[in-house]
Amino acid sequence: MSRTSFWFTVVLTLAAITGMRGAHAGAPERPNVVLILADDLGAECLGCYGGRSYQTPNLDRLAGEGMRFDRCYALPVCSPSRAELLTGRYSFRTGITYVILPKSPGRLDVARDRTFVQPLREAGYATCIAGKWHLCLDFLDNPRHVADAGFDDRYLWRLFRDDAVQRHFWNPELWIDDKRADELGRGKFGDDLFTDHVLEFIRAHRDRPFLVYYPMTLMHSQTATGGNYPASPDVLRPGDDPDRGVEPRQKGFAQLLAYTDKLVGRIVQEVDRLGLGERTLILFTGDNGTDRRITSRLGNRDLRGGKGRLTEAGTRVPLIARWPGTVAAGEVAEELVDFTDFCPTILEAAGLKLPAGYEIDGHSFLARLEGRPGPAREWVYRHYLNAWFIRDAACRLDSNGKLWDLAIDPYAPKPAADGPEAAQARERLAAAVAALHGDVDRRKGAGGSRD
Repeated sequence: MSRTSFWFTVVLTLAAITGMRGAHAGAPERPNVVLILADDLGAECLGCYGGRSYQTPNLDRLAGEGMRFDRCYALPVCSPSRAELLTGRYSFRTGITYVILPKSPGRLDVARDRTFVQPLREAGYATCIAGKWHLCLDFLDNPRHVADAGFDDRYLWRLFRDDAVQRHFWNPELWIDDKRADELGRGKFGDDLFTDHVLEFIRAHRDRPFLVYYPMTLMHSQTATGGNYPASPDVLRPGDDPDRGVEPRQKGFAQLLAYTDKLVGRIVQEVDRLGLGERTLILFTGDNGTDRRITSRLGNRDLRGGKGRLTEAGTRVPLIARWPGTVAAGEVAEELVDFTDFCPTILEAAGLKLPAGYEIDGHSFLARLEGRPGPAREWVYRHYLNAWFIRDAACRLDSNGKLWDLAIDPYAPKPAADGPEAAQARERLAAAVAALHGDVDRRKGAGGSRD
């Protein structure tokens, strides 16, 4: 080969390599995902949902910069919602149908019921959890449970110890990377520690795709030690007694929601400061309705929280999604969403799939986020203890056989009027439940949900 031919070949080869690199560089980059889950927070509490009782400027801004889903439904209590969110499977399939408590059986079987975190980690994502797990009992008895669920970085509140629930906000007992670290929580506010850890993780992994799952210990209605509310962490000094001068419950709830809003704002601000906004899908939601002892102003009405009940107030939660450049700002989505939908949505956003043959109940809402046509969920099914409801955009069928008209006010529905349309709605919704798991639950009429 002549010298001229040799160098011509080298140039062509380098051009081809450069072209391939350019094509790879231009390919869609896998997004970071930050999923924030507030504890006991119904949609009625946020200003962007029409709430008038509390100040939530950061969450309202997040909704203005992204998309707010108006019809997102969790389960009415903690552990089942979290299991659904992570696995994409309904609670009657995972067996997590009630809140995991001391001396109660059960934990999420993360080998059988795979989480969306596992394939993310296998695909090279850095994975982090900080906050409240609540899908097993004492970590001493389940030391690898969270790691097996897919999380490489684990900074957790040790909710259970010696068959007892531990301190909720102040002086939390901690479980960090499968080891006790109680001393780190002394004199500290739990969600300050968790938020700081999330920020450190984001900074450390800014150059590769990452997942942050932040199940906050806020907003829960009271401290686990039985006191109402400590003074706001903004004004409490290290060494002060967190149980002195507790606020009345309603005012204390407002304080804690304001602090929740502040911490979410810190995370969003750091994502933007690092230049990661257009590469990061931020999702914010709540695990169930607000505590029933809290009454909030929604529009022109007072609405009592519905935690623990299969009602609109017990299951309707906020869902805010922000992803600049991908999610259009200021949009309101009316599509139905439930907690099984987070799993397929996050995986699709990352360009990943669950193993072939592995079945889930969720439907991805990524198409809605991206503003492109896609199949919409026709109904939402919510199950708790021996009761359930299934609803579409207009009607709700309860396990006790009652059919409700949701058109005017889902929080105070009216019995559906008799007629062909109601009969068709009843038949359609009942058939959907039968297709899920037969007629067993449909015959359990006693204990159905009530408004």
